[in-house]
Amino acid sequence: MTGFAVMNWGASQTFWAATSLSWAVLIFMIAMGSLTRDVEQPQKFGVSRNVLREGWSILWNNPSLRLITLMDIAQALAGSIWIGAVTLAFAKEALGRGEGWWGLMNSSYAAGTMLGGILALALAKRIQKHLIASMTMGYLLFSLLTVVYGLNNLPWLALVLCILMGPVHQIRDVAQRTALENSVPVESLTKVYAAHGVLISTVMSVSIVIFGLVADQLGVRWVYLIGGALFIVSALCSLSLSRVHRNHPIAKRTKNM
Repeated sequence: MTGFAVMNWGASQTFWAATSLSWAVLIFMIAMGSLTRDVEQPQKFGVSRNVLREGWSILWNNPSLRLITLMDIAQALAGSIWIGAVTLAFAKEALGRGEGWWGLMNSSYAAGTMLGGILALALAKRIQKHLIASMTMGYLLFSLLTVVYGLNNLPWLALVLCILMGPVHQIRDVAQRTALENSVPVESLTKVYAAHGVLISTVMSVSIVIFGLVADQLGVRWVYLIGGALFIVSALCSLSLSRVHRNHPIAKRTKNM
């Protein structure tokens, strides 16, 4: 819808429409805050700091979580290649198209992600039984699609690749999140996610700067080639996960679920 809005209304009008929606969300958040003002907040800053410290300790000391976190770090580094500024530059420089086509590319990826969610739901039992294989194949396929996307100069093929990336991303992500959750006790899951989220957000912030410099100095195509290489690193980490934890309870716990 955004792609068609940009083509029919223009970038400026679409921008102000998006800004209005953002302000509407802010107003709703303020209203929610006023409704929950009297709700007791049990956690203080010191407790949150301890939660993060314990979460980082679990991530580092648990071999399975350490490998999964390394996979997520490589994925976070590569994930910034899909930020709006880079994809817009790719649409203009590599494909010779404008903002409207950039919107269609984003919409295609979103459509592929929704289809991927349906596919992951249909294949849920198979994914649970083959978590590591699903992660490895997902990373390898996503890497291949990313490299082809970066070398491509046909606009219609870019849309097809964006659609295909959606299901691959969903299946890989579902398998990886399940493997993470099966590798840690339920009572420690909140601490792990808190530490994991801070780490990945920091890595993504740094990667945005790095890939911005790469796009500026080497060209936007190199951004996707390097991103594809980082996804291969994640695939290698998933293979290491299989070797290091042959007798780890991931497989057993998954079968019993």
